[in-house]
Amino acid sequence: MDILTPLHRALGREAAPLDLSILREAIDSSIAEAADLDWKKELPHAKSDDAGDEFAKDVAAMANSGGGWIVYGVGEDGHSRASDICPVRWDSSESKRLRALAYGRVYPPAVGVDFEVVEVEGGAVVAMRVPDSAEAPHFARYRQNALRAPQRNGPETVFMSEREIERAYAARFARRRAWHDDMQDLFGATARASARSRLICGVLVARPAEPSPRGVRIDKSLAQTIFSAISGRKICAPQLTTIHHGNEPVRPGLRSWVLRLASPQGARAVVHADGSASLSVDLGGWSEESETSHVWPVGQPFHTIARAVEWFVDDGVALASATVETLGVNSPVRVMASIVGPGEEALVIRDEHALFRDEWRLADESQSRPVTEFEAVAASMTAQADQAERYDVARELALDLLNQAGIEGLKSIRAPR
Repeated sequence: MDILTPLHRALGREAAPLDLSILREAIDSSIAEAADLDWKKELPHAKSDDAGDEFAKDVAAMANSGGGWIVYGVGEDGHSRASDICPVRWDSSESKRLRALAYGRVYPPAVGVDFEVVEVEGGAVVAMRVPDSAEAPHFARYRQNALRAPQRNGPETVFMSEREIERAYAARFARRRAWHDDMQDLFGATARASARSRLICGVLVARPAEPSPRGVRIDKSLAQTIFSAISGRKICAPQLTTIHHGNEPVRPGLRSWVLRLASPQGARAVVHADGSASLSVDLGGWSEESETSHVWPVGQPFHTIARAVEWFVDDGVALASATVETLGVNSPVRVMASIVGPGEEALVIRDEHALFRDEWRLADESQSRPVTEFEAVAASMTAQADQAERYDVARELALDLLNQAGIEGLKSIRAPR
């Protein structure tokens, strides 16, 4: 994958995969350490507490200073300049160990660290990216369990003063307010567009704390890749969905790509260049055939079934996950969902009773609790959320929505085996 590191910038290169040629050129050019670049000859020793504390200090310093790269397997001369390649031993267990150190020895935990591995003779050179953190200031253990907040001062690591820590906390709270406001704006715009359908609709938006590093535009093929990845990330069976992406055209929006679907229900999925995603789905009006009235609220545009809410939430979480992972986002993602209508009409989610394995019957309307206005519900997940984490998020959101309508459990979102 094309990336832009401090090495690329120092060498005057555009974004490209990190490879051996770039490392050799950096050494030949004696590229010096900087605020966002740190050379390390060795990985932190697994059995050394001191090495673990030093690693935590380095990670916290980068996270507190706008993010950066720590490159393991490159030695330096006496002036902090790259001097030679010193291969390190690397496997998946090492990445797990370093992520665990970043999570367990940095306070609050540093999340989203990622690795670019360049194979070299005798081992590897490993470039670890520490993202800019919305949770700064981060602290690390220093001398007999005391906590200090490190930061980068050019190529050096120093500790923040009390006034600097105070400013960092103020910036953290300001970022949280901005993130919340941006979420509300995206949700409001998506909900207003959904209300035009004159049906009960599901609305879900997701926004990462740190925007995508790719910049302000993504191309059509990348957007198609994201939409095509939804089915593989679902918790429900792939055929239980409110998004059927086949040959439907993907069209450009404002720094975004839009997928519109008309059958069997109207749906609009959007991926944004900053890593945000939004989904709106018509949950009413799926069938007007009288012979389907035992399974669907025919002729009631403000009614839907409980399982349709689960499918919609599952699709939205899958869309959010596919978007941030494909675009290389490395920060926590906030997901917000609700059920909306065009006006003051009461919205009804109808429960269902299982008859046989795949046969359901619509419960009587008297068993449903009409809701004039659903409260939006939210949950957070990591950018690299696996199936178990996606299940937890989808389950939490779907239950919070269905509980508002008096429905107790889930039928389609089930724990992965």
